[in-house]
Amino acid sequence: MINLFDKLDQAARDFRLAQLIAQLKLPTVVIHDDGFLPRKVQSPLQYYCPRSDEGQPLYFDQIPVPRFWRIVGSSRGAQIYDLNHKRADVVFTKNDNTRQVKQVRWLNESGQLQWVDEYDRFGHLFAKTSWADNRAWLKQFFDEQGQVVIESHLDNGSLFLNTRQERRHFKSLPDFVSSYLQKSGLNLDRIFYNTLSTSFLTTLKLPKSGHDTLFWHEPVQNKLPGNLDYIYQNETRTRHVIVQDYRVWQNRQKLFKTNQHVATDYLGIVYPHPRGNSLRPAILILTNSDQIMQLENLVKILPQFEFHIAAITEMSDRLMGMQKYENVYLYPVVKMDTARNLMRKCDIYLDINQGDEILDAVRAAFENNMLILGFNETMHEPRLIADENRYAAAEFDKMAIKIVQAVSQTDEMQRLIDTQRQQAGDEPVARFQAGIEALIND
Repeated sequence: MINLFDKLDQAARDFRLAQLIAQLKLPTVVIHDDGFLPRKVQSPLQYYCPRSDEGQPLYFDQIPVPRFWRIVGSSRGAQIYDLNHKRADVVFTKNDNTRQVKQVRWLNESGQLQWVDEYDRFGHLFAKTSWADNRAWLKQFFDEQGQVVIESHLDNGSLFLNTRQERRHFKSLPDFVSSYLQKSGLNLDRIFYNTLSTSFLTTLKLPKSGHDTLFWHEPVQNKLPGNLDYIYQNETRTRHVIVQDYRVWQNRQKLFKTNQHVATDYLGIVYPHPRGNSLRPAILILTNSDQIMQLENLVKILPQFEFHIAAITEMSDRLMGMQKYENVYLYPVVKMDTARNLMRKCDIYLDINQGDEILDAVRAAFENNMLILGFNETMHEPRLIADENRYAAAEFDKMAIKIVQAVSQTDEMQRLIDTQRQQAGDEPVARFQAGIEALIND
């Protein structure tokens, strides 16, 4: 039995972490390996292109460039210049100021994307994607000697595999992945997957004797996606559909169909919660810009609350000017240890900055059981913010009233935290464990 994910995005990481918390250790396979998979996560790339696990992520000023070219970087990314001519954009793994290289996107003389070099967590160049006319058309994966082992033709979906043991053409990525899985030695009797794209299509290529489960975490509007309808209308390996979005289950449950082939149910996710809420009048905002909606109005209307505002960059004069208020504390170029301490000492998080989210702030606030409130215009992680804690920007006064009520009434804060966790699909460990074991034993 395995987990099969298209990529290790937040939803896949959450599902795998929930299993680990519930002491359910299932092998995990990720189809699209970005070079930064955890050590115990497997992929077709690792199987066909094994590499040493020595080294560290490439720091941005270590990118190989011709002599006299220069690399200019900030916390958000970097650029490579030949005099004043930009030759490449550098994408970092995270926006946390570590400046570790994930991609180098090289440009041609006209400034159009020509190819993308991809580096792994050990600083190795492991893949290259070629572009033409603003389209990616070929992706090549290298072994440790720099030889091309896998060629993915992105224009028609076919792949070529070239190893010492095997030279083969595959018509599609699901064909390639199903072949790999059957050679991998993994137990394929039950597969847990969470997308209706490559993972699902791969299960259709495997022997039909398996009993698979789709863990559906995405929004649903007025009708089910086509591939989900296909599962309900045909007898496939997929025998269970588990809805993981609480709001979808509450509002769209009638769209999901249970029949003789497929059973449908709801099961959320286990989130880690290292601490509870202590009702302290301390508010945290993490930001990458000085565009913080209604900040001054909130500071004025809540003088009894401390506002702790942190950024991983220098702060503008506009934001530094907020120091004139005695209840405002600023942390420019914040260090990770300081950011973690702020997460521990504050009990309210405001998702009201208009720039990019930094340091997975909303997720960290949720795990620390901080009460999260946000404006409709600024929310970065709506799924983690309870419906009643979302406001129009003009309703900052109502937001302030909610904050005061929560901190002054233990029962009200407990209700708000419980609601926040419920609507995010937060599941008790025992219930999650029982739900997964029921699927394993079915």
